[in-house]
Amino acid sequence: MDRKDRFISGLRQIMVGEDPEQEPTPADRLEGDALPQRRDLDLFEKNADTEAIIAEFREGVGPYADRVEGIRTPGGETYFFAPLRGMVISAFNPGQQHFGVDILSKENEPVKAVTGGRVIFASWTLDTGHVIGIQHDGDLISFYKHNSVLLKKIGDAVTAGEPIAIIGGTGELSSGEHLHFELWYRGSPVNPQEFIKFD
Repeated sequence: MDRKDRFISGLRQIMVGEDPEQEPTPADRLEGDALPQRRDLDLFEKNADTEAIIAEFREGVGPYADRVEGIRTPGGETYFFAPLRGMVISAFNPGQQHFGVDILSKENEPVKAVTGGRVIFASWTLDTGHVIGIQHDGDLISFYKHNSVLLKKIGDAVTAGEPIAIIGGTGELSSGEHLHFELWYRGSPVNPQEFIKFD
């Protein structure tokens, strides 16, 4: 647990632009009651590379018409792709150290970027297997874990809905083929189901 806490604290520091070498203070530690809520996320802006997809969504045409989700926040309207369609089998529960959602879907299903950004992590970890992380505009980062194959590498630019991996069951924490998906805003996890419909 201590190793996981240190990892999360270090990741949080990187996401907010702090030096990850610094020892976090107790105030920096992730507190469940301090997690940002949907009403607090007013700085997201529509990403320019989603314009064509959004136009198709509004007109009800195109291959991605049923894949784009729209949400209204105090700062405007933001659109996200579902990283894949399927059943949520384990919900967001930061109190149990589960900082995302687990989604069960079809075998060999492509995992897609929720919106445009740049790959900041693409590697193997013992616990979560093949993992890819994407930095998006508006201090937002998304993580996609347990993949069988990664289709992108660190530094690659990705567009909304672009395939970035193939669903899998890699890593010691995986009990079968699924996607573990996380959204982080300004260094804290948020509940993806408040913003994305997966089924």
